[in-house]
Amino acid sequence: MNGLNDLLAVAAGGIVGASLRHLISTANSATLGFHPSVATTLANVLGCLAIGAMLSVSQDNAPTWWTPRVSLACRVGVIGSLTTFSTFIAEMVALYGEARYGAVAAYVACNLILGTAVFLIALRCCRAAMGGV
Repeated sequence: MNGLNDLLAVAAGGIVGASLRHLISTANSATLGFHPSVATTLANVLGCLAIGAMLSVSQDNAPTWWTPRVSLACRVGVIGSLTTFSTFIAEMVALYGEARYGAVAAYVACNLILGTAVFLIALRCCRAAMGGV
C-alpha cells in the first residue's frame, strides 16, 4: 500500500464518519432532546456493530472490492471518526461532577455491555452468513 493513498483513504473515510457523528448529535439534540450522552452511546454502539461485521471479513472470504485500503478507510477513517472515546470520558466525568452516579453507572454499562454485545452479534452473524462458524 502507498502511504499517501492510504492517508487519503483514511481522510475520505473520516469525512463520512465525522459527518455521521454530527448528524447523530444534531438529530439527538434537535429532534429527541436527550442528554448528549445518548448520541455518544449510539455512535459508539453503531461503531462496535460495524467493526464487528468488518472483522468477520477475512481476505479469504472478502468480496473483490474489499481491499486492504477499503478496510483501512472504513476501520480507521469512518469508524475512528464516528466513535468517540474522549467524548465518552468527558460526558462520564460531567455526569459524575453533577453527582448523577446512577447515570454514570448506566452510561458506562450501556457503552461497554451494549457495545460488546453488538460487536459479538455482528461478528457471529456475518461469519455465519459467509459460511464460517
